[in-house]
Amino acid sequence: VVKAAADVERDAKGRAPYDTGNLISSIRSDPTSAMSAVVYTTAKYGAMVEYGTAPHIIVPKKAKVLAFNGVFTSRVSHPGTAPQPFMEPALAAQMPLLEQACHQIVESLL
Repeated sequence: VVKAAADVERDAKGRAPYDTGNLISSIRSDPTSAMSAVVYTTAKYGAMVEYGTAPHIIVPKKAKVLAFNGVFTSRVSHPGTAPQPFMEPALAAQMPLLEQACHQIVESLL
């Protein structure tokens, strides 16, 4: 299971979109018990990349206006973003190998 989680981590890093490299470097895997592990990202926006976002309004949190490219405004209507899955496809790609390994373990116990 720990090896499978490491394989999913490696695969997810290869599938994640690259902008600054932060998302890719934030993907990790950790064992949670002798027979389980978790693969996750510490980037706060990881789920937004994986699943996309709906259209939404952006407003300033600590200032009166937003500023970008010389434009000042009190709000921006963001069109949303398309999903860019990297975790689920990585898990799906590794699942047959994990199932095979689990089957071999069970067979060896019988």
